[in-house]
Amino acid sequence: MRVLFLSDARRIGGSEVYLREMLPRVKALGLSPEAALPEAEGTLPVRRALEAAGIPREEVYITNIVKCRPPQNRAPLPDEAKICTDKWLLKQIELIAPQIIVPLGAVAAEFFLGEKVSITKVRGKWYEWHGIKVFPMFHPAYLLRNPSRAPGSPKHLTWLDIQEVKRALDALPPKERRPVKAVSQEPLF
Repeated sequence: MRVLFLSDARRIGGSEVYLREMLPRVKALGLSPEAALPEAEGTLPVRRALEAAGIPREEVYITNIVKCRPPQNRAPLPDEAKICTDKWLLKQIELIAPQIIVPLGAVAAEFFLGEKVSITKVRGKWYEWHGIKVFPMFHPAYLLRNPSRAPGSPKHLTWLDIQEVKRALDALPPKERRPVKAVSQEPLF
């Protein structure tokens, strides 16, 4: 995986709570696990944009900064985001070792930029976090609420942003393969 798309848990597929509820039903129907992610969860617009820009899905990892939905589907509080980043997110980033991180929305961008931000002011610009390129973009839920594709619209700007990510990805050297150490699991069982 060369690119990490990261969002809060509100409207991007991968919400672990949602998947725990839907996955058994989807498997019972004999469908692939991805069928558990409805279009309204925001993954379909991201996937379509990646495909249209020529970014192979196997080079992209999509995850959430918060691993469960906050009550009433609200934005995660700073403490909620911090618990998840300290326990899980930093380890995920270490394991994935992305060359580019794309925070989707202000909540995810704030973690990487280290301050409260307006996504409209930081989207479409390059930053750096621990030696990794960071390129904030609009949250998929925002795109679903703003369907216009007219020049200057959020969807149009997101398309330009995806193309910029593709250009940057093409300019980077191939990701080095890291050996994975096998560790005995016997003491666990």
